[in-house]
Amino acid sequence: MDKNNTAPIIIETQVVLKDLISYGQGQVAKLEAENSVKVKFPEIYAGKKYILVNGIMQPFEEVAVKEIIKPKNFISIFLSSFWNFYNMISDRLEDPLIQFGMRTLLEICYSKIIFFGLLPEEKQQEKAIQYWMCYSGILATDKKNKIFLDLYKKLINHVKPSEKKFYENQQKNNFEKKEAFFKKIERTFPGVTSEYLFKQIEPHLKTIIGTNLSADTLQNMHTWLSQYLHGNIFLLNNVVKAEKDKNHLYKVSVILFLTGYRLSNFCNEKFFSKDKEEQEKLEKVNEKIKVTVPKIKNYTSKEKISFLPFLII
Repeated sequence: MDKNNTAPIIIETQVVLKDLISYGQGQVAKLEAENSVKVKFPEIYAGKKYILVNGIMQPFEEVAVKEIIKPKNFISIFLSSFWNFYNMISDRLEDPLIQFGMRTLLEICYSKIIFFGLLPEEKQQEKAIQYWMCYSGILATDKKNKIFLDLYKKLINHVKPSEKKFYENQQKNNFEKKEAFFKKIERTFPGVTSEYLFKQIEPHLKTIIGTNLSADTLQNMHTWLSQYLHGNIFLLNNVVKAEKDKNHLYKVSVILFLTGYRLSNFCNEKFFSKDKEEQEKLEKVNEKIKVTVPKIKNYTSKEKISFLPFLII
């Protein structure tokens, strides 16, 4: 991005987003340090299959597989992935294509990390196993890369007895019924539905854009998030238009501020005993958000007229 041709409010927005990213990545580092384990996804190195644990390539053995199903490691993996993706989107704020990533951010934030973090401890590992089992099963038919099949075979030893037959039958049938995995994930983690938006997201949106937030606004927001993924031609045409008039900036900025602040606040409360000093740092960022949001809304609505004005939340 050429900052010489970038509006000051866009640069200001990105500065605040970078504050959130720095804060969130700091939380990831602390969580990994407390757990004494840093786990990365399975990968292939020198032709053999490994899981990276504490910077050391460990073969696909029980000791390595056990690490990814531990609840705090599950959280760490998701937090790290969230902030990496968030950072990539923030760097491309003026690109209207980032709108396709907004639902993903909401889903990882609310439907995965926060939902998982609020579960009783005895339920967390069960959910983690189900997640890894389902997604390794979905990818297990990749003939060029058998790593997910190997992971599936290792994880199955950790599945509770009442679930084991399902996973064994899936493998026996060469994973032909992949839709069964998707249905199980839907039952395991909530989706970003209108109802979920109203219950989980509305209170936090109000702190960012004001108390005049309506149910209709949230419904339009859900339509916007969903229909991009379903190929709504009106919205796709609007993406093309937004490349010139930047009518997407307010919508995506609100989602970025919402997820970044909410997730950071949740992690501070849940994992760091409401660290007062850290909370004060985060609240300073929140004050910047409250100042920045009206500015970028004014920039988007005053200078640029969206082809779909009802989507300006």
